[in-house]
Amino acid sequence: MSDISDGSYFPLIEFDWTGKQFEITPSTRIVSGEGIVHALETRFRPHGSTFQCMIGYDRYKRIVGTKYWLGIDASISPEEAENTAALFLWSLWLAASTRVRIRDQFNIRSDGFTPAWWTSTYEFNRMSPVENITIEVLNDVGWALPKIMSIYSKRDNLPRLSEAAFLTHLGCKNKNWQSSFILWMASLETLVLEPRDQKGYTFTVCSRTARLLSGSKSEYGAYYTEMKELYSIRSDIVHGKFGARAWDTNNPDDRLRQLARLETVLKSVWRKVLAFHNVEGIFEKTSDRDVFFNQTLA
Repeated sequence: MSDISDGSYFPLIEFDWTGKQFEITPSTRIVSGEGIVHALETRFRPHGSTFQCMIGYDRYKRIVGTKYWLGIDASISPEEAENTAALFLWSLWLAASTRVRIRDQFNIRSDGFTPAWWTSTYEFNRMSPVENITIEVLNDVGWALPKIMSIYSKRDNLPRLSEAAFLTHLGCKNKNWQSSFILWMASLETLVLEPRDQKGYTFTVCSRTARLLSGSKSEYGAYYTEMKELYSIRSDIVHGKFGARAWDTNNPDDRLRQLARLETVLKSVWRKVLAFHNVEGIFEKTSDRDVFFNQTLA
């Protein structure tokens, strides 16, 4: 690669894949990192400084061996490209359990070059299994990303969906398991609760989440039991009842296992939510929500 097209580029740390290039959306793609740093060095050598000096040795060392980069077309502004990259991580989180991170952003334009630093990226629960990145996973990302981008672009008109997505995003970034648990449960609450719900939150959250995920009465019972246990953990965290349960030991892995349970439920909920044709109606209009959640299970 002797040159690089204009756009915004993000080195993907621990992106374990074996392909060459993959189009996520018409403006967003996975590109091979082979030669990409050299292309940057060649392109900006006339500016009187080496690429390494421009970005710093530590940063250069981090990215020089990165196998894959996320590329976003120059038609997308650097600010929107940053949002798109964050939503890419969100969509990848939904599609698979990986260790992919983004720490750097490089905005390449014909009239200049602007590096940008990301102050934080997604954290990962070591108790969640690591899955390989496959074509099927990338296809799932390509399915989810336009949907979550649509919600983000219409966030003023979709307050419930956009807030729930943002809370999920914050939970993915947080380094503290208690905070992630609260944020992820708040994401579920945002999706299924109504302002008029003044009491019985535990039953309402658990029953509506179970209804959302279930296709039968037997499935409903299993999901309701799982949600009730998870919601009780949420209450213990909020009210400071540490050590009150068998899982709450001095071994941090026991707590992370509970977080992994909630993560599994939340991912299932978001897959279901994004698959609805009437997603805006069900989650933004009270009348449509009432019809959906009051349907009788077989």
